[in-house]
Amino acid sequence: MRRAFLIVGFNNWGKTTLVYDLFGKQRFLVGYGYRLQPDVGRCFTVESHSNDDTGEQRYIDLIEKRVRAAPASAQDLISVLCPSREPGNDCAGEKIR
Repeated sequence: MRRAFLIVGFNNWGKTTLVYDLFGKQRFLVGYGYRLQPDVGRCFTVESHSNDDTGEQRYIDLIEKRVRAAPASAQDLISVLCPSREPGNDCAGEKIR
């Protein structure tokens, strides 16, 4: 990976929806590159799930898997990240009730 671009926001702020809108799709396969728009030359490796969707360790595992499988044409990563560390936040290990 050369660069990582993170879309940061708290729980339910629409981070994942923003990624879907940017790329015009809702599914991103491991080992593939995706363009923001057809006329944008650069491809990106995309992880649309945030740490508050998956939990902290699973998020790290998903990113590592995508980085290892990234094609040569998609060496930049776009992902979403929740900065919250409150005990009730999903990424801190507990589910929000």
